[in-house]
Amino acid sequence: MKKIGVILCSQTKKDYECDVRQMYNDSVSFRARRIFMDFAYDEWYVNTSKYGFMEPSFVLEPYDSWYLSASNTRNKGNELTEEMVNSWLDRVSNQFPNKNEIELHCHLSKLYYDKLKTIFPNIVYYKPQKVFAKTAWKYYDATMMLLNGHTLNDTLDYLATHVDNTETRSEKLQTWYHVDGMVEYGKSSDISKKYHINDLNLWSVAMGDILQTQGWVIDESILQHITKTESGRYMLPRGIAKKNNNMERGDIVEHLDKLEALINGRHYYDVLNQIDDIRDMLNEYVSNGAWDLSVYENSWDLINKHFPNHNLTDDMLECVTYEWLENS
Repeated sequence: MKKIGVILCSQTKKDYECDVRQMYNDSVSFRARRIFMDFAYDEWYVNTSKYGFMEPSFVLEPYDSWYLSASNTRNKGNELTEEMVNSWLDRVSNQFPNKNEIELHCHLSKLYYDKLKTIFPNIVYYKPQKVFAKTAWKYYDATMMLLNGHTLNDTLDYLATHVDNTETRSEKLQTWYHVDGMVEYGKSSDISKKYHINDLNLWSVAMGDILQTQGWVIDESILQHITKTESGRYMLPRGIAKKNNNMERGDIVEHLDKLEALINGRHYYDVLNQIDDIRDMLNEYVSNGAWDLSVYENSWDLINKHFPNHNLTDDMLECVTYEWLENS
């Protein structure tokens, strides 16, 4: 059965016409999922209520966001009417006339999953983390699992396991500062309702996971470092942005940059084919009279000699060569 992935678009968009990959790429959670989709799936899409399932190369202009439940997400935008939801479902359904032959991997919120399961008989739900940065890290880890020799099924099982320790943390009342001079006292949900801002990002600021969102901070000293781009996006210099001491891990953007450079446009199957080529090369040395253990002990030098641009991780090389030795 053909596996197809679908992820949600992002409220964060470019302010110019471009393809789907670029349009939402400033969102770390979208970018991490997009990298995984490009690497792991032969076919994947981005879901929107306006266009249905969009191919990654689909070119579009910036648009106003609509939501199945705007009151639930507290994002900017409008809530879809029942008629609009039915129109979206019809559009998606018409895109896939052979739905019985498809296993849809739904990397979306449960609201969308609940709607899509009414038209797709074979559908799997992958629940996102509560905090967007944690979602990004999870998909980063999933991609690294593939690069380190895990199977696609192992990786999908990992993504299906939802662990969100943030739910055990409680938020306190505190003072909020905005770069434009507003000052508020309360919780992230209060700021979200009053100013119509994504409450999950605000909650991350409240818990110290990120330093600012939409120009709002709880550390007043950060205000002097915030700049605003022509497109209206609030930014912190990378060196300042790293000073979020409560984050469990380092700068996700930097890690995604390195991950994309490591993948270098390859697909998961390209890596598997490369591994087959490495096995064939090692087998050839043995067939020409070399001792298999000697070949194994020198395997990394041989791989680097015959495949100088392999870009495989050390864990993957260790896995490939050891498995080859076990089976030789």
